[in-house]
Amino acid sequence: MLNFSAITIQDQERIASLLAFNRERVNERSFASMYVWGRHYGFEVCVQEDILFTHCLPADGYRIFLAPIGPGNWADAFEKMHRDSQRLRQPYQVYCLTAGEAEALERAFPGKFDIQSDRNNFDYIYTREDLAGLQGKKYHGKRNHIKKFLSAYEGRWNYRPIEPALDFQILLDFQKKWQETKSGARHGEYQHEHDAIERALTHYDTLGLRGGVLEVDGRVAAFTLGTPLTADTIDVLIEKADAGIEGAYPMINREFVRHECGAFTYIDREEDMGIEGLRRAKQSYYPAMMTEKFTAAPKEQGKPL
Repeated sequence: MLNFSAITIQDQERIASLLAFNRERVNERSFASMYVWGRHYGFEVCVQEDILFTHCLPADGYRIFLAPIGPGNWADAFEKMHRDSQRLRQPYQVYCLTAGEAEALERAFPGKFDIQSDRNNFDYIYTREDLAGLQGKKYHGKRNHIKKFLSAYEGRWNYRPIEPALDFQILLDFQKKWQETKSGARHGEYQHEHDAIERALTHYDTLGLRGGVLEVDGRVAAFTLGTPLTADTIDVLIEKADAGIEGAYPMINREFVRHECGAFTYIDREEDMGIEGLRRAKQSYYPAMMTEKFTAAPKEQGKPL
């Protein structure tokens, strides 16, 4: 039996030690990401025999697991998820498998799983060098936006690292205004982002976060929060900017990478969720690579593997 409980900040030590076995650039595989977004996605965790099991809110009638992580027996972990779902009489799916893991699953259980590519959740991976320098013809448009920002706000802007105690209410107020501007009467749909930012700032140092603020005339124009993901990759958890300030988004992107990401080779800017505008925006920065992700579901839910 897998006994799950909601993820808490007290889980960090035991979970982080298992997540450390991850070598893949998959944004869901940092404790900071799991905790910050835990309430929104309903993340619950269980640790058994050196394996981290995670599941989240159901989708389309299926119980949803994330790929198991840790040094324990990986194939046995799938057996446990399968038996636990049988016990509860719930069909299930497993999300966020990498290409290598999808192949390993097929080898372990030939023909037992329906494995599908999940393009909407591929991670966009960029080099720090590209995002910090924006060199070459392909970044001409980005440089133009930044040039306009620098011209319009010469001597009036600055970048600084986030100071969680100082910035706590300032950034939450900025997020609230962003919600109202972005979604009008439906701004409540973005409340989960407000909750995530509040969680992040409350436990900023404990989570090992890195963040930056772009200011114009002493007021927040944009901010970013990120977390180390692997030894060479940092994940951008949250990025917000005042859309009324031309160039604010490319500026916070560039300045955060320049100032906070010097120890990393790659920047994970996460997925596009199948949103057309977001996909165009992420593609416009020309990722160096994509982390492919797959979902898997047993072909015969009610039978043993």
